[in-house]
Amino acid sequence: MELEKTVIKGDSRRANIAQWLSFALGMTALTGGVILILKGKDGFGFASIIGALTTLLSAFIGGAILRKIERQNKAKAIKK
Repeated sequence: MELEKTVIKGDSRRANIAQWLSFALGMTALTGGVILILKGKDGFGFASIIGALTTLLSAFIGGAILRKIERQNKAKAIKK
């Protein structure tokens, strides 16, 4: 049981770190896009913003879908 607690704490910590790093990377890309737009590089700025938003949203949606599938698989395993 102690080993399981350690594994769960480690997984939770890694998930939190990944979440913060994703946020920092996304904000950097968005800020860079805004700076590019302000400097007159509209195309590159919008591309940076759209790329950052697309990446962040796809990661969020993909994670939500994977969690849903995992919950469904666990429910099926319990019923067997």
